[in-house]
Amino acid sequence: MPNAQTLEFIVPFDILDERTLTHAMRTQKENAQTLQDEMEVHNREIEQSAYIKMQEELKHLDDMMKYANQMGRNVAFTKRRQWI
Repeated sequence: MPNAQTLEFIVPFDILDERTLTHAMRTQKENAQTLQDEMEVHNREIEQSAYIKMQEELKHLDDMMKYANQMGRNVAFTKRRQWI
């Protein structure tokens, strides 16, 4: 168990390079609020994108159902009976 004087830092890269230094500086305690704000904006964008995608899919399904219902009405009863 680390004592109170031990600090840990997880590096998300395979090698130590400039990205590591940039990541260390960006994730300092002083930048916590900025990082949290960025994450909230990013999550909101993801949610909006998923919502838009879902609305488009529902519209597509609604169009398919309307088309199927319309085509079903235009087919003679005898023809429908052949499909059953």
